[in-house]
Amino acid sequence: MHSLQSYFETFIKVSDFISRNNRNEKCWCDSGKKFKNCHLNREKSIPLTIQEEQEKLKKIDTSFKLCLFNKFDNNCSNGIIKAHSVSKELFLRKISKNNNVYSPIINTIKHNIIIKEVHVNNASIFYGFCNTHDTSLFSDFEQKKFTSTDCQLLKISYRSLCLEIFKKMKVIEKYYFYKNNSDKGKELSKQIDIQIQCNQEIIFNKNSLNTLEKIQTQLEDDVINNTSHKMKHCLITLDKPQNILCSSMVSPEFNLDRKRLQSLKATPNAKNLFLNSFIFNNTGYILISWLIEDDDYGNNFSNSIFSDPTLINHKLISLILMYTENVFISPSWWDDLTDEDKHHFQCLIEYIEDKDQGGILNIKDHPEALNYSYHVFI
Repeated sequence: MHSLQSYFETFIKVSDFISRNNRNEKCWCDSGKKFKNCHLNREKSIPLTIQEEQEKLKKIDTSFKLCLFNKFDNNCSNGIIKAHSVSKELFLRKISKNNNVYSPIINTIKHNIIIKEVHVNNASIFYGFCNTHDTSLFSDFEQKKFTSTDCQLLKISYRSLCLEIFKKMKVIEKYYFYKNNSDKGKELSKQIDIQIQCNQEIIFNKNSLNTLEKIQTQLEDDVINNTSHKMKHCLITLDKPQNILCSSMVSPEFNLDRKRLQSLKATPNAKNLFLNSFIFNNTGYILISWLIEDDDYGNNFSNSIFSDPTLINHKLISLILMYTENVFISPSWWDDLTDEDKHHFQCLIEYIEDKDQGGILNIKDHPEALNYSYHVFI
């Protein structure tokens, strides 16, 4: 079954396939399994309960582990560690209260954002590296004095890329789970509908993953040799340590002056920014990075932050809360906010980029939370 065929064409072909009793042929759903081991009598299968489904998905979250650098250097140590995309000791502890931070989480039942308390040991973790590679790859900024060298900035951005690759792999794993289980006990028309949707999502995410892995390969030499020839950066220095940290890869369609930069209809070919908020030596920084071939895109977006000096602080907090998912907030700071300010920030967190208008939020209506000092392009 081709995932992009129309539903009716697919329904006719699948019905014909089933009527011919092709038990030993590959299943119509594109699983690669024989029909008799896949969708034969699927309508009679017992569907998973909601609890069973949630347990299976949770198992994927906790058991999906690999070293993302193994393909470049297979000298891995035994076991995959609990890596932090935002450094626990360097960054998270600096904004924590009783070793806890806050993080915006999507409530999958009510479909809204809740602010959840997370222990620093569990904040920002992903199982994407062995101990050997996690240590060797990121010691440049985790164990050495931060002097904003090209190499240090590259490694900070590279970790954001690896997090995105890991997340994409896990999403694909979950869609395979849905593909294998979500249509159990359902009539044929529902089975076809579910399989079409799952196949489309798997193809979409595999294409995106392929693009991300190409970027990782492109950066391999610089990462291994501690050089930096393939990335550009805008490093923003704040006048005091901030209360919000992040590490993400984002692909804005519009800059912060609401001018279109790209269309995400061709998402696998999207231009990307690597966004990090961190604290070194009691100084706060915002780092925006991009591939050198995307220099026009990166410069355009970054310069839109500084186009109006009166809005820089508003734009900085909007940038982090509107575009990033991997965000961590100081509990002491958040708890001291007024309800009105919390509401404004939650509106930013729940924001979805408007594809036609370039945004519906008025940035200056939202409170300042980051205090700009100066910036440099590197």
